[in-house]
Amino acid sequence: MMVRSLTSVLFLLIGLPLTSFVCRKENIPPEQVFQAKVAVLGICGNITLSLLDGALDPSRYRMEWKDPNTGLTHPNAFRLENPCSVGFPAGIKVGDVFRFQVTEPTDVDRNCMQCMAYYPTPDVGASIRYLGPAN
Repeated sequence: MMVRSLTSVLFLLIGLPLTSFVCRKENIPPEQVFQAKVAVLGICGNITLSLLDGALDPSRYRMEWKDPNTGLTHPNAFRLENPCSVGFPAGIKVGDVFRFQVTEPTDVDRNCMQCMAYYPTPDVGASIRYLGPAN
């Protein structure tokens, strides 16, 4: 009987706190989740994305943008304004489709050290947070 009580007490002391570490899925309103495709991975974080889904403010993207280096035209294109904090996974590549949320620039973004090399991007952009691959 004493062993059963001791086991119960141990479970409460050890097991119960562990249940508080369960992962919780973030509840982002659907209208704040967008979908985009990586259009251009330019040198030094000069990244162009194409909006595929979601009602993003039209002032944040160009209906069409022509890459002057390749001559390719990208629809609904915008510049990634926060390459240091976007949270892209290693190995992201041109053509990858993903979900994102628009964010405000942070101190990390404002103090982001990048090389001085340049690759053209659209003249408008957005800071975003990567939410994962599109389903």
